Amino acid sequence: MRTILYNKQTSPLSRRVIGLVASIFLLFSITACSDAPEQAATTTLGAILPLTGPVGSYGERARKGIDFAIRELGEQGSVAISMVYEDDQDKTQLAVAALQKLANIEKVPAILGSASSGVTLALAGPANQRKIVLLSPIASSPELTTKGGAFFFRVAPADDAQAKSMAEWLLAEGHRKVAVLYMATSWGQSLFEAVSKHLQAGGGEVIASDSVQVGESDFRIQIGKFKQAEPDVFYVATHGKEGGAFVKQARAMGVSVPFYGADVWSSPEFISVGGKATEGCRLIAPAKPAGSAFDGFAERFEAVHGEAPDVYAAYSYDAAMILAKAVADGAKTGEEIRKWLSTMEPHAGVSGPVSFDENGDVVGRSFDRFEIQGGKLSLVEQ
Repeated sequence: MRTILYNKQTSPLSRRVIGLVASIFLLFSITACSDAPEQAATTTLGAILPLTGPVGSYGERARKGIDFAIRELGEQGSVAISMVYEDDQDKTQLAVAALQKLANIEKVPAILGSASSGVTLALAGPANQRKIVLLSPIASSPELTTKGGAFFFRVAPADDAQAKSMAEWLLAEGHRKVAVLYMATSWGQSLFEAVSKHLQAGGGEVIASDSVQVGESDFRIQIGKFKQAEPDVFYVATHGKEGGAFVKQARAMGVSVPFYGADVWSSPEFISVGGKATEGCRLIAPAKPAGSAFDGFAERFEAVHGEAPDVYAAYSYDAAMILAKAVADGAKTGEEIRKWLSTMEPHAGVSGPVSFDENGDVVGRSFDRFEIQGGKLSLVEQ
């Protein structure tokens, strides 16, 4: 799938010939033509996202943000970009094959993606080997800080801050004995380990834990195991679909303790699958952008898409704008874009200022607390 943006062209220079002989007319005509602006070369970039599959809603939200950036760049006419999309379906094998295609056929210097941390980790190795910048708008595993490599950058905050915030919230609510269910992925494992660490530091403990695979739908064994441990709260780091099914089954089995979840519980699948059982569930997610830049972006976005943008659409919009700015400043190769990103001044994004540290992690992002109320996410004041 390809979205193409070309810069607007200015009209040719007007020419007047007043009482000149034919030779002078020809000379001035040639000179005027040589001054006419040339069409800028088109730079092809790639995007590898889960446009379908278990986390397809995240990929679609990212794509809407990227496409909206391309739309507005087209109106500005400042840069010529061709964006080629590949659907990884949240599968590492498909993602790596997509990167090889983008590298060998499209010759892209930079790729936006992916959404899940496990897929992004799988992409980081070949991206670094080929010197292709990998800029993720969503992936958040702390593993990417040390394993992403020199060509990896991300706009979403790393999960250690999320884990610390979650542990602090649980402890502040008086929850000391915690049962944890987590996804058997880099993202889920990292959150489990970080939450456990911060809980222990604050006087709490994980008294039961188990992992599940992406796509699992029957959690009765894990629920029975957790009930026997008698925790005073469940913390669940799964995707929205699995989380909704888990909460629904747990309530049906008589679990009455509170449920707390990770950021991906903000996906529409969590509420659509879990239904009424999700009411009162709490979660940590990246802070919603605020300020006039985001408000203006949200108004323009909603006028086009008929819905308000979420934080990941804003992150993706900013990621696309940053790459476009690098290209506009003359960075054409992966190495040139990497150097530009590493030394750029903070970008005034719609999601807030964007700059990267020495590991490619975004600087200064924060998380908010939310609760499901009336089938919708509601901000919990801190």
